[in-house]
Amino acid sequence: MKKANFSECQNPAHESAKVPRTTSDFWFCLTCGFVGCSREADSACSLEHYEKAQHNVSINPISLVIWCYPCDSSIDEIIENCDNKADVRNLNLFKDKITQLFFKVRKELQKSKNTVLLAPNNFGSGKIESSEPEKSEVAVPNSKVVFGLKNIGNTCFFNSVMQCLNATEDLTNVYLDLKNFDVSDLKEDPENPDSLTPNTDDWITVEKPKQSKNKPSKGSKGKNNVNIASSRSTFINLCKNFQDFLVEARGRKDHQYDPKPLFSSISHLFSRFRGYSQQDAQELLRNFLDGLSTCEEKRFTQNELAASRKGYKHRLTEIEKIFGGYLCNFVKCQDCKYVNRTFDFCLDIVLNIDREKPRIVEPKKKKKKQSSIQEIPAEEAEKPAEEPLQEEEKVVDDSPVQPRYNQVDPSEIKDTNIPYFDKNLYDLYEPNIDEITKNIGKDNSGDSITLEEALKDFTSVEMLNRVKNFYRCEHCEKEKKVSSGSARRFYIYDPPKVLTLVLKRYRQIGIGRFEKVNTQVKFEEKLVLDPFVLLPVRKSHTEDVENHDKPRFEYELFGVVVQSGNLNGGHYVSYTKHIINGEENWFYHSDTTFRGLKKEAVFKTQPYILFYKLRSNNNN
Repeated sequence: MKKANFSECQNPAHESAKVPRTTSDFWFCLTCGFVGCSREADSACSLEHYEKAQHNVSINPISLVIWCYPCDSSIDEIIENCDNKADVRNLNLFKDKITQLFFKVRKELQKSKNTVLLAPNNFGSGKIESSEPEKSEVAVPNSKVVFGLKNIGNTCFFNSVMQCLNATEDLTNVYLDLKNFDVSDLKEDPENPDSLTPNTDDWITVEKPKQSKNKPSKGSKGKNNVNIASSRSTFINLCKNFQDFLVEARGRKDHQYDPKPLFSSISHLFSRFRGYSQQDAQELLRNFLDGLSTCEEKRFTQNELAASRKGYKHRLTEIEKIFGGYLCNFVKCQDCKYVNRTFDFCLDIVLNIDREKPRIVEPKKKKKKQSSIQEIPAEEAEKPAEEPLQEEEKVVDDSPVQPRYNQVDPSEIKDTNIPYFDKNLYDLYEPNIDEITKNIGKDNSGDSITLEEALKDFTSVEMLNRVKNFYRCEHCEKEKKVSSGSARRFYIYDPPKVLTLVLKRYRQIGIGRFEKVNTQVKFEEKLVLDPFVLLPVRKSHTEDVENHDKPRFEYELFGVVVQSGNLNGGHYVSYTKHIINGEENWFYHSDTTFRGLKKEAVFKTQPYILFYKLRSNNNN
């Protein structure tokens, strides 16, 4: 396998000139390592090899599509049409392992002088490029917004994110408006050299149970590896190159684009992305949006910037307006009942999807001597034995119906700085999450979880004590007391136009050791965020809180990033939705490869990052 030349068919008939060579793509047999021409070629060597050797499975070395000849389908379509959850999980594991193995071998082959990897000439031509067409594929309409991106060295993580940003209409509408959003005249202010340093103190990525803030010191490298001393002008280049990327990629007749200028400006700004090593797509997205927003801030006066950094950040840049939102961190002391609320500006939300309970190390207890007689507490002994329920008897729940929203006591938020909130005009309402979500998003299978369940877990109550994430109560400390514990939960406040959900695909299994979480996450095209949102409501409209039937925050899926493999190696692909000629079209992207596909195929994937856009917002 390591000696294979993926740019040349191994059929000996080519050497004798009996069969003409082809420039089409090739397929690698996973049984014996034979490399043959696709079935679309005149020779159809890969299909002939299957018929003679009965080797059933092969993989395309460029698109990484795995094909089963007896089924006459790709593994993606087999997964799509499979109803057995266990089989779907095993097929996804098989796909991940093969992709990971092949990716590592391909990386070694790229270092060899005698081995060449060539992309087929028809990639990105606006047609279905795979030589083994999937039944789930559809015809690709000719559109400038759909194109392939060249892999310039383990940059599939970058390409997958750029494809999703290219499908973000709110973002592309701004950057393609060259008259009103021209970044070519932006220059560094010599009197204010810090004007283009990353303002990362204003943004955080929120992940339960921990929150982190990147605070790079001036002239040094922070957590996001920004070399501020040498990169102030690069923020401008980043913004310009992204605008050029959107314009030039849409002008390519062959629907192929080399994103090297854009990636070079990113790697120059953020040193972690240098060297063409495998990277994380979510980290790339986070740093890239940071850089764009920092550049955009140059468009504002210093007075506007200074005002925005007093208290809570106002959304000034287009990136902040599109992707930015707030999360309310609610903490209540269990002793003095003091409530503390803080509002953190963030660009994405990290959701835990691991259904395996973490191991909890309990303190050792003294062993008691075993007795043959079971001791019963006196209280229990006095209670009469409960009679078993008869089959015809039914338990009736007479408990009162809980309200869906509870008004926050104004005294609790008297000294709290809440973004965009006038305490004289508005009341604040907290959703009763357990009540609202008790009948939605449930999945009883042990190997999968719904997206709503993950959101419910993110906003669930967490106890903070001396064993786990101890919280020091300010009110107790003033009275020289030590709090025994607190309760914390997150609420979403002021949701963004584009909601970015990152699914935590890796868990720690030891010191410095991680493994991939292969939990299947069930997600849908529509997502209602109302059960998790903290609502500001006008005092004159508080009666509408419970009677409001239509969703206030309804989102629609338009982008998915998927990672195959694990920490040792893998491959990123993406799925995007584009509106072409008034119709919705879904596309699969793998570097230079792209093809149209049915919407149902998207929901069979194992997502890593989900992009949702706000469809309706009636919360005025």
